[in-house]
Amino acid sequence: ELAEALEVITREHVLVLVLEDLHWSDSSTIELLDTLARRKELARLLVLASYRPAEVNGSNHPLKHTKQELQLHNLCEEIPLTALNQQAIEDYLLHRFSSQFSSQTTTKTAIISTAAAEIYQRTEGNPLFVVNVVEALAERKLDSPGEEYLNPPKLLLNIVPNNLKQLIDLQFDALDSEKQKVLEAASVEGAEFLSVTVAARLKMESEQVELCIDDLVQLNHLITIDDVEILPDGTLSTRYRFIHALYQEGFYQRIAQNRRVRLHRTIGTQLETIYGGLAHKIAAQLALHFEQGMAYAKAIDYRQQAGENALRRNAHTAAIEHFHQGLALLPKVTNLAERGPLELGIQPLLGSALMTLKGQAAPEVGKAYERARQLCPTDSPEQFGVTLGLWRHTFIAGNLDRAIELGEQCFTFAKQTNQPALLGHARYALAGTLMYQGELEKALMHADAGLADYRSLKDLGGSEAVRHSQDPSATLMAYRAWILFFMGYWEQAVQGMEALFELEVVRSHPQTTVTSLTYSGILYLYLREFDLAQQQLEKAIQLAQTWQITQFATIAKFFLACTLQSGSALHIKPSHHRLTDMQTTLDNRRTAGADLHATGYLNRLAEGYLRANKAERCLAMLSQSGTLTEQNNERIFEADTSLLMGEFLLSNGKHQNKRKAETLLKQSLATAQQQQSATFELRAAAHLAQLWKAQGKVSEAKDLLTPILNRFTEGFDFFDLKQAHQLLESLHV
Repeated sequence: ELAEALEVITREHVLVLVLEDLHWSDSSTIELLDTLARRKELARLLVLASYRPAEVNGSNHPLKHTKQELQLHNLCEEIPLTALNQQAIEDYLLHRFSSQFSSQTTTKTAIISTAAAEIYQRTEGNPLFVVNVVEALAERKLDSPGEEYLNPPKLLLNIVPNNLKQLIDLQFDALDSEKQKVLEAASVEGAEFLSVTVAARLKMESEQVELCIDDLVQLNHLITIDDVEILPDGTLSTRYRFIHALYQEGFYQRIAQNRRVRLHRTIGTQLETIYGGLAHKIAAQLALHFEQGMAYAKAIDYRQQAGENALRRNAHTAAIEHFHQGLALLPKVTNLAERGPLELGIQPLLGSALMTLKGQAAPEVGKAYERARQLCPTDSPEQFGVTLGLWRHTFIAGNLDRAIELGEQCFTFAKQTNQPALLGHARYALAGTLMYQGELEKALMHADAGLADYRSLKDLGGSEAVRHSQDPSATLMAYRAWILFFMGYWEQAVQGMEALFELEVVRSHPQTTVTSLTYSGILYLYLREFDLAQQQLEKAIQLAQTWQITQFATIAKFFLACTLQSGSALHIKPSHHRLTDMQTTLDNRRTAGADLHATGYLNRLAEGYLRANKAERCLAMLSQSGTLTEQNNERIFEADTSLLMGEFLLSNGKHQNKRKAETLLKQSLATAQQQQSATFELRAAAHLAQLWKAQGKVSEAKDLLTPILNRFTEGFDFFDLKQAHQLLESLHV
């Protein structure tokens, strides 16, 4: 009768009949739908019906049979609704909370955008889930100030909204007991699970479990097949996953707490057995299971391994999270004797990760290594690595006297073990520290011996780069090139720096690549090869941005500005904005506690200010450089500082300043000779000879410059030697 009535109505009018939520409908409504679809009489009628497949496919609902019959005879068309994307969820939030977000601000837009992203991740865009999660947020709004109810960390606290939990419970209760047991066991493993592990937990045959799960897969709303794989122990297993994480969490919450603990521990043990020696590859998963299984010592160990995995992927933020999670579990380890070794395993790795993320001189880095040093038993194997990490922190902070003590401790320990890798690391520490202290001959001796130690090893690169944030053998090669430059062996310095880029680790480890390019650029800058310096430094900055390790480009940016500033002096006026950028970079670096090379930075700034005719700024930089030379015992640029101070006084033109300048140039010469720094000796001698020439002391100038030039056996095509020879020729004229 209703069908006939609808036909009468539609003779004169178009009718769209909308039937919502057919999964809740009675059999009479389904019969009406079937009748309307099968009638052959013409009618201007469109029936739109909606239903949830999850409520129909897993039961004996009459709609299931009716829909299949109508589809078979082409009497209906099913239109699956696609999931909402993140933008749609954002629009829905703006609509749902329109009164609060009617006036858009940057902050409010960011809150909505962040909340939409979180909801999308939690619900995968399922409209039903989205609505229920948003309604749960609306309930929270009553108890939250401002927009706090949309704060993503708080969003995670309410794992499954009550409405969804009730829906999931209804679907769960509609299943037979075997499927319920399988779902609960699977939910403990996570969003993805293996059929063999579920079978083992339930003490069932794998084939029986897979048949049961396949029935669940046919429901099209709970579980889907991910892949079939051969596990490390040779077992063939199917990997499944829950279609939505909320289903997994809903089933998981049904399990009693004490049973969850036992299941997690069982799963962890099963996965350890399956993966054997490859268990480290799923360390994060194992850490979670053992933590939930209250096997805290194992959980901490796997958190450490998960952090190391993250470091190998250059995912330093994730690594730090794993390490902090592991450390947070320490108080839960009941065996007090286990706590120390477990913490000692994590603290040095945390220090290394923090070096990359926050800077090598960051206080957090020092705290991690100092704590590790406290935990180290005397002469323990871990003592060397911890001391070396603390050396690096202290070294970058510019505390060279403390750094040399730590370097010598490393060297003493390494000699006792006679291990080439440890000897190489210790000599790397000593070479770098001695170089900055101006002890060039000793520094070169340790650099050569350290590289020989490294060459005796077949494989050093990858793991060492991970533990030290950049590869020590590559850094030592760069330091050796710098030492050779200071000592006047310029061609050997360039050759050594070029050889650095033949190392596999320099090509494969991002931080090492960027720092190596930076070291190379600085060398070319000091050689006054400005084009090559610019090329290397720009490449370092570009790669750091590509690899998202921009903190490693800070030094490169400073010296690129310095390169452009120095190069422009030959062609155009100095750029004041570059000097400002250089000053800002240096101030930020020193604020972060990184004082290493600070005298070199200050001298380059002073040089820039001198050329820009900013006398006060130039003098301030040189004054700071002199103070830091004494404070940090960073002597390598001491001769350079005296030279620049002499240049500054000569630029003033006053007679008394020329006498002071001469004294400073002589002081620069003496310092360079004492350090065996032929490069700074040549530069000081050239400036002093130029001054004496102007004063008519030609003979003294020739006598000073000639023997110094004669000691150079290479590098004649570089700027300083060319200029010095031109000066000597002018003295003969």
